[in-house]
Amino acid sequence: LTFGGELSLGGQAGNITAGSGYNAGIAYTNGPLALGAAYEYFKNPTGATGSTGFFTGNPNGATQLSGVLNSGYVSTTSYQVIAAGATYRIGNAIMNIGYSNVEYGNITALRGNSAKFNTAEAGIKYQFTPALSAGLGYTYTKGNAVDNGAGGTVGNQHFNQLAALADYFVSRRTDFYAEASVQKASGVSSTGGAAVANIGNLGDSSTPHQVAIRLAMRHRF
Repeated sequence: LTFGGELSLGGQAGNITAGSGYNAGIAYTNGPLALGAAYEYFKNPTGATGSTGFFTGNPNGATQLSGVLNSGYVSTTSYQVIAAGATYRIGNAIMNIGYSNVEYGNITALRGNSAKFNTAEAGIKYQFTPALSAGLGYTYTKGNAVDNGAGGTVGNQHFNQLAALADYFVSRRTDFYAEASVQKASGVSSTGGAAVANIGNLGDSSTPHQVAIRLAMRHRF
């Protein structure tokens, strides 16, 4: 059994909680079973200037709220994540399941309403030989509809994603892997337009579909 947590003060003069955050996690392993859960919360996650805020902390001003998936929620005053997962080993196979809930709270541009994303995933990895393994995973994400204050809603988004990966070690420190993912989106984005695919923040697709393929060599120093 392991656990841990962090606390970050906001650092703003006269308002020590503005921009603050905290998180905690716990994990349990017993034989073939492993369980884990975590919680994270940030207040005022978007800063008014570059290098400030959880989402806008990059010196160049880049932000995670840049695609139509969530850019409509940039005026959120809180960000919360709850996640849990489990793995179970049977022989050379490891099966996994996971669930997470992400909430953008009190979005001022949307009458103080909150946007939520619920994600469920399942997968399996099989170790064919000490050097060769392969895995397959499926993920489903649903975003709730949020009242936009103009008689309509935004954010009713749905995403289905399938991914596969094969990994081969040629030495203890070097391996080659091939990965492919395909995603399909549907519904209405956070900005009110049609939802589009976006695998792992690679960037918005111009359609509801997106495919990502990666061939790579990895060496550990």
